[in-house]
This record gives sequence, structure tokens and C-alpha cells, in this order.
Amino acid sequence: RSHWEKTCVGQTGLVLLMGEAGIGKTRLAARFAVEVHDEGGIVLYGRTDAEALLPYQPFAEALDHLVDHAGAQFAEQLQQALSILSRPFPHLRRHADPAAEALDQDTFRYQIFEAVVTVIAHAGAMRPLLLVLDDLHWADKLTLFLLRHVLRHADGARLLVLGTFRDVEVPREHPLTEMMSNL
Repeated sequence: RSHWEKTCVGQTGLVLLMGEAGIGKTRLAARFAVEVHDEGGIVLYGRTDAEALLPYQPFAEALDHLVDHAGAQFAEQLQQALSILSRPFPHLRRHADPAAEALDQDTFRYQIFEAVVTVIAHAGAMRPLLLVLDDLHWADKLTLFLLRHVLRHADGARLLVLGTFRDVEVPREHPLTEMMSNL
């Protein structure tokens, strides 16, 4: 709750809920998400799976939902960012720019990361934003790199990321451990 209050006045933050399977992490996150929604905040949800279906899966799920429900004006204002995201996020393909040039992998990844920050910052400017990322113990490195980038570059976006993970499935060499120590 205190982190959410800081988010509402312009801070970007991260809260991680960890514990063993079945302890209630997702239920607690969902309950808090309902409270945030009832208070007028934007709530987005994405989860990772044991076998990732696509890169950046939890962000793709969350942003797909945001774009679907934010309205045409939101999509128009973010056309360039959504065009970039249309390549890795299948549900955003309707925003694709057929004339988009092919880029090397590193440049393209940076554009994806910046486009995600742009969309999140734009949404956070409208209302405070809660992004629930469930089951981060299954997140791939690219997803965690994107999360780290968002947390470092979305200053003032009125964003709180609430992540859940099973600590028993996150050994010392896991990418999530590295990300937490970097943050």
C-alpha cells in the first residue's frame, strides 16, 4: 500500500512477493489489483509460463490488454511505439508499419525496450499504473532485461510493478537473482 501511494505521486517502484507454490502470492496480488482498480488506477497483468510462448510474454499480455482497452486516441498517440511492438507482440500486428526497416538484433531490442517504456509512461500519465507480473521464476533473460530497463527508465511514470515468484525455484545463478541484485 505504501509503495502504491508513492506511485500515485509520481514514483516508479517494484514490489516482489516471494514464497513457495500455493502460499497465496497470486491471490494477494489479485486482491491488491482489485483495490487499485476500484480506486481508479490502471491494472495490467502478465505472466510467464514454464515454457515461454514468446519473448517478453508477460509484457506482451499486459500491453495487448492496455491497447485493446485504452481507446483509439491512445493508439493514435503511440503509433510509432506500437508499430515497433507489433513485431514481437502478435496481438499488436494491426499497428504494424509495412515500410519498417529491418534492424540488427541489438538495435531492434533497444527499440522494443524504449517502446515499452513509452507506452507505459503514456498510460501512467493518464492514471497511476499497476503492472502485475506473475511467476517471474519462469521468466527468460530477455523479459527480465526488459523489466530492468522499464524500472530504470520509466522515472515519473507513476508505475508500480508487482512481481510474484517462487523463491525455491530461483537459485543463485538464476537471471532473476542477477536482476534483483542489479536493481
